[in-house]
Amino acid sequence: MHLDTGASRPPFQILYKREQIREILIDMKLDILERIVISGLLPEKGSFINLGLLRKAKEDLSFTEEEHKKFNFRSIGDGRIEWDQTEDPVKDIQIGDVVSGMISNALKDLDAKEAIEERHISLYRKFVLKEDN
Repeated sequence: MHLDTGASRPPFQILYKREQIREILIDMKLDILERIVISGLLPEKGSFINLGLLRKAKEDLSFTEEEHKKFNFRSIGDGRIEWDQTEDPVKDIQIGDVVSGMISNALKDLDAKEAIEERHISLYRKFVLKEDN
């Protein structure tokens, strides 16, 4: 059976590339604010393969039912989110090389436009400067 992907390559090559990407995962320790900020940095559009990676990354960055109950997330208008900060847990999230590159590029673009904000600093250190996390 042949699946028409619209590309000149057969589907098994696409799956092979996805498998290669899965092997290049790094564990990132991200707090609540970092997870929210990264979600806002990730693009809404991309290639067929990248959209699958983006969807997975966004799912991994999202918050569980338990986290919603524990931290009482709420919208306070103007796209801002507030939560109970009794603790700021760090979650280990695996991020692939491709998505990491997208985050790094988005932060570099903000830096070039002199639009880096305080909320971006820790992410800039982790994704652009590659400091330990």
